[in-house]
Amino acid sequence: MIAIPTIRDLSRVRGACAASVWLLCAAAGCADANLETSRIGTDSGIEDGGGQDASTPDAHVPSSCTDGVDCYCDRASDASDPLYDPDMLFCEDFEAFSNTNASLWNARYGSSVASCGAGSTRAGPAPDACINFLTEGACDAQGGDPGNDCVLDGHTALGFKYEQGRTGGIFGQANFAPTRTLGITYATKHTENFQPAGPAWKSNEYGKGWHCILGCSTGGNSSAGYFAANDSGAAMGGDFYPHASLWFSFVGGAGNAARFDDATVSRGAAFANDVQFGFTPLRSDFDPAVDNPRGQWVCRRVHIDGWGRDNARYREWIGDKLLIDVANFDASGILDDGSDPIDLFVWNHYFNGLDGTGSGYPGPSRAYRIEDNVHLTAGAEPVSCQAIGFPR
Repeated sequence: MIAIPTIRDLSRVRGACAASVWLLCAAAGCADANLETSRIGTDSGIEDGGGQDASTPDAHVPSSCTDGVDCYCDRASDASDPLYDPDMLFCEDFEAFSNTNASLWNARYGSSVASCGAGSTRAGPAPDACINFLTEGACDAQGGDPGNDCVLDGHTALGFKYEQGRTGGIFGQANFAPTRTLGITYATKHTENFQPAGPAWKSNEYGKGWHCILGCSTGGNSSAGYFAANDSGAAMGGDFYPHASLWFSFVGGAGNAARFDDATVSRGAAFANDVQFGFTPLRSDFDPAVDNPRGQWVCRRVHIDGWGRDNARYREWIGDKLLIDVANFDASGILDDGSDPIDLFVWNHYFNGLDGTGSGYPGPSRAYRIEDNVHLTAGAEPVSCQAIGFPR
């Protein structure tokens, strides 16, 4: 667990494991790259995005499809299709899966950890099944998903199940060609009854072993939940921002602060301490009720350029709204072998519990994080939200 200080703490942070140094860019401008001080200035040009109301599906993506013929990943792989991505690293639209053929998931992505049934992936509505392949009109959220809107596009989506007292965990690994440039686009939705409080609950983890990025921990603490920084650098308790731009680094330790010595923060905030470094949106840019509302589909996009190098850039959007843009920071020496490019992620939804002791999900009723149309690219930009099925 980390302490998230305000700007007033910046002068004493170097060498203190529990303290974090911050770089900010607020609604009035961009912060200086010097980690000992910070000033606030302005930036403009944010486009709206975030939660999407259910309406008519985008004409470019069929609301119904035949797996292996014209579902999203089929089209993104077809050089004759307008959705074709020549730089595609990985795509999953979940159309091949159902709760009756979970063995296919094992064959494609491998087995799960003990908390999800080690050696096999059990799918379905049973409490000890970590995932449920959801079909439109037959969602199993026990009242948490009015209207049963649990599939963005096609027939099937992946439901990460949260059951009271259960931690969940990892249930497979996806591999792709090694890359230092990675764009991630996917559709996600948390059911309205989801409870996000807790010191750590995870999303899909990109990286290797403990030295991972994007999902190692989604931040917050037992009292504050997820956070966005306000314009003076303080963590905003209770903001629902379940993502994963918190990057863990156990390599370099106290040297993490120096990662941002030459950085430019054009949007959002960057922080570092002796254990980790990461990024977060500013509260002035991010309204959880509008940008990431529970019960609505949201398009999430991330782009990493120069992974493993000392001049990397990280950007993150919800919909078309740019929330984080940090350039020229040092991303070397992070994974088990710091020079390694990114080449895998694990499917994950581990929930540590309100007290951080592994007590599991606290909500009284079953809830879901749902994903659909996951697309990874080595291109200069992540694919658009419109490509994967937005607006709805």
